[in-house]
Amino acid sequence: MRRLLRLTLIAIGLIFCTTLFIALSRKSSQKPVQWLGTAVADTAAFLRLAESLQFRTESQDGTGSNYKRDSAMQLLHEWLRDKYPLIHSRAMVHYFGKGSVLFTLHGKNPKLQPCMFSAHLDVVPVLPKEALMWRFRPYDGIIHKDTLWGRGSQDDKFSVLAILEAVESMLKSDRLPQHTILLAFGHDEETGGHEGAAEIAKWLEKQNIQPAFISDEGLGLTQGIVPGIQKPVALIGISEKGFLSLRLEIRTGGGHSSMPKANNACKRLTQALNRIENYRFPARLDGPMHGFFQNAAPEMSGLYRYIFSNLWLTSPLVKWQLSQNEKTDASIRTSHVTTMLFAGDKENVVPAMAWAVVNFRILPGDSIHGIMHKINTLINDTAIHISIYNDHNEAAPVSPHDGWAWDCMETAIKQTYQDAVVLPGLMIGGTDSKNYTRICKNIYRFAPLRIQGNSTDGIHGINERLPMTEYAEAIAFYRNFISQL
Repeated sequence: MRRLLRLTLIAIGLIFCTTLFIALSRKSSQKPVQWLGTAVADTAAFLRLAESLQFRTESQDGTGSNYKRDSAMQLLHEWLRDKYPLIHSRAMVHYFGKGSVLFTLHGKNPKLQPCMFSAHLDVVPVLPKEALMWRFRPYDGIIHKDTLWGRGSQDDKFSVLAILEAVESMLKSDRLPQHTILLAFGHDEETGGHEGAAEIAKWLEKQNIQPAFISDEGLGLTQGIVPGIQKPVALIGISEKGFLSLRLEIRTGGGHSSMPKANNACKRLTQALNRIENYRFPARLDGPMHGFFQNAAPEMSGLYRYIFSNLWLTSPLVKWQLSQNEKTDASIRTSHVTTMLFAGDKENVVPAMAWAVVNFRILPGDSIHGIMHKINTLINDTAIHISIYNDHNEAAPVSPHDGWAWDCMETAIKQTYQDAVVLPGLMIGGTDSKNYTRICKNIYRFAPLRIQGNSTDGIHGINERLPMTEYAEAIAFYRNFISQL
């Protein structure tokens, strides 16, 4: 017994020494880059961004409901031509659908692959009741105490105009990059990008144009969120979750509520939904999250460095901890939730039909086919018909977090944001870049925004706003990025 105890203690000691050595020997992957100083605010540029918000380019769900957006989009393009004349005169301009545009600005070396910057011009709607809850009216573009309030100030007109400001200033200085620059601005990203980014992708494919990389909206700059790292952390999305909605429908005999049938439609549907809601897809630390932990561990201090350097041993603990918060939990598993539920239209009538929609956000490595198989198994009710509801797409391929394109973005971030640590991550929401995966393998999703406290609660919500200092940083980021190309 003593020998067994001694051997056990020796084994524990060896494991501890090995894991400690691994943690201490992990080398940083961060590229040493000099910060270029605080970005200088440009009041005129900030006023142009404020003015762009006054064009109500809302994308509405549903067919034939976007005529107001389309009209506003045309007016916005006329305004853009007036405000950014050099880009419109020196670049080849192609329009797609009812408001998407692709600028092609030829570089000095036509043999090099082009570099593409993507963003979108449309915004999500503001409901009339929600508009009353805003501090300032959402489409007035009000600047109050050096902060711009309005829909699109963060998602995503700020990116469009920051890119245009950077390129326009470059042209004013008569500086052209070596690479050809593509600027792709979609008009319907908020409803899937089918008429915008998807059509741009098809056109590029027909022209046999394959960008060296694509930079799109995405994750931003955080501080105090990644445990063990006190410096600002810039998260670059190297993939994004897939999207799937399943419609569950059951039709049974209805009847009078005074004599309810035991297996009525509502009961069977809610039982099925209960099984789904109580199921959690397995948590995984592979793909983008593996890249995140691998690169984050050397930058961490103390116990966090030890834990994240030894995931082969500590992954159960890490998964458990990440699962305690809905935001971090969504980064390690396919998530799902019931979003629509319909049955009946009279209080004393048992409905003969009931249906619901369950939305899934698919983790890279999972698939639509696998999810549908699992849901069928969970429900185990042949009376419930399951079908795909509206748009769907698999999770995006995982882009490499090394190489020339990654280095260019990392350099631009560190030149713009002092002491920034650059890490790969997973984009939880969707972007236009999902439409470009077949023409480019290097897609990076980063929004030059500081994410702290409730600063981004206004995205798709109430009181969306952007400080002037952050917009200055966004312009500087794109200027620093393009200057390397």
